[in-house]
Amino acid sequence: MKILVLTNFFPPEFLGGYEIGCQRLVAELNRRGHKVEVLTSGSGEFAEENLKVNRGLELADIYRHPAGLAEQVTAKAFNLANALLLRQRVRDGAFDLIYVFNIIGLGGLQIIDYLNVCGVPWVWHLMDNVPHTLTDGLPSEVLQYFECSATRCFKSNGTLVMSRSLRKELADQNVEFDSPVHIVPGWIEWRDGCSWPVPSVRRSSGQKRFVALGSLSTAKGTDLIIETAAALAAAREDFSIDLFGPGNLSKYRRKVRELSVESLVSIRGVLAPEEVKDKLAQYDAFLFPTWSREPFGFVALEAAMAGLVPIITSGAGVTEYLTEGKHFIPIQRTHASLKKAMLRIMHDPNVSAIAEACREKAICDLTLEKVGAQVEAILSDAARAGPRRRALSDSHVDSILNARQALLDRAVPSGRHRSSAAAIAQETVHMAAINQFQSWKNEFRSKGPLSYKYWLARLVLPLMRIPLVDIMSRIVALESRDR
Repeated sequence: MKILVLTNFFPPEFLGGYEIGCQRLVAELNRRGHKVEVLTSGSGEFAEENLKVNRGLELADIYRHPAGLAEQVTAKAFNLANALLLRQRVRDGAFDLIYVFNIIGLGGLQIIDYLNVCGVPWVWHLMDNVPHTLTDGLPSEVLQYFECSATRCFKSNGTLVMSRSLRKELADQNVEFDSPVHIVPGWIEWRDGCSWPVPSVRRSSGQKRFVALGSLSTAKGTDLIIETAAALAAAREDFSIDLFGPGNLSKYRRKVRELSVESLVSIRGVLAPEEVKDKLAQYDAFLFPTWSREPFGFVALEAAMAGLVPIITSGAGVTEYLTEGKHFIPIQRTHASLKKAMLRIMHDPNVSAIAEACREKAICDLTLEKVGAQVEAILSDAARAGPRRRALSDSHVDSILNARQALLDRAVPSGRHRSSAAAIAQETVHMAAINQFQSWKNEFRSKGPLSYKYWLARLVLPLMRIPLVDIMSRIVALESRDR
């Protein structure tokens, strides 16, 4: 297959497991003989034989920077430059399938609406709750113009989600899919000839070494780890903790100082993906007191592969594929629960059996080779089925894009924020309709008075411009959905 992959970040630029997971699946599809092109943002270089990476997309990075309404609209709803580049690549690339990952920051709602009418089947791989994030915080006056957000139904040729808990979360938020939804887990890289470093010798006594790897944040349990370390220090336990990952490093270094655990807890910063295997092998246990809505947690499996005992929040996505007590130590997100699990690492000489059992489970059921075969089969079926809706002409797509661009321009004229969402709605509704009416007039000059649209645009609109514009703008939105 010839596949176009669409993602907001792609290594060496990444935020976490989503982007690294995307890159490894792309490499696996490439290894299986498929011709893959990645369309993404950024400027980094990624060396992979037979893989083309186009970094021409613009990114509104609302993950790491404060965002007002204008930035939210650009990131989640509409970016004209990205829409045009995507249309060009789809038109010129002759792809069999479009494989979509995280599109937050790229104008994702417009991207989805276009994919539904581009004439190429597409599949969405959800490693987090992207549909909800795309619509969260946007006013209804903006959302009504996008089919996928107005209906809360995403019409791909198939959707892959990482865990049953993520699937339930989507359903609880009334996100619907009218095509098959496949539960596809995370994985570890393991095949013949692929080796992990031999774990360092685990000491039955002496200092125990803990590590956490991921975004440093409250959601991922960073505060809980540091506070539990202070409680263990007061009990004079012998241990150390290293925390790796992006985030507000100065905040957590300050917290470490305030709790007087500088000699026990170190904030190490970001660890490059290629360094993970060797670094993990230096520790005894892996701390993953993440929030219970964690979609999966690749790194917990990687830790077990390196010989570490995983300590994981009950309910995290990865635990759906493991057995509590046998493959990991389960915890609740409390100081007492985490402290109890860490004390077990320090004082139970048989606890290393958990790491070995988890490693065997991952090698047996959760390898990239096996998951890659599952993904390949899903993508192949979608490509064979073909697009679910007929493709719109370029001129029709341009008409819709121009109307939606007017929406954004009127919302934030000259880059200035408006304070009232109602004021934004009033002006953007009017401007979108006027742009569409002008397009109709140009079309009907050559076709003659053969449609109700002609008479509405030619006779009624000049007499009742403002009241009718609001009504007709809704017709514009409905017609773009129906085609």
